[in-house]
Amino acid sequence: MKKKKVILSLFMAVSVLSLVYLKSQRNGIKSELVLSNIEALASGEDNQIYQCFGIGSLDCPQISTKVAFIRIL
Repeated sequence: MKKKKVILSLFMAVSVLSLVYLKSQRNGIKSELVLSNIEALASGEDNQIYQCFGIGSLDCPQISTKVAFIRIL
């Protein structure tokens, strides 16, 4: 009888740990999907070519540094 209780409790522990692991894996997939969507929205859809000149206060779209002038080709 005692052996059955030990086996049953071991089985229950493995089952609970398996469920926790699977739940964490599913949440990881959702968060990866959300991060991919955010990245796609943040990247923009413009296909323009920019030329950035000088040092100033404007953000260059291509290299994300401060420049004086931005020329759109």
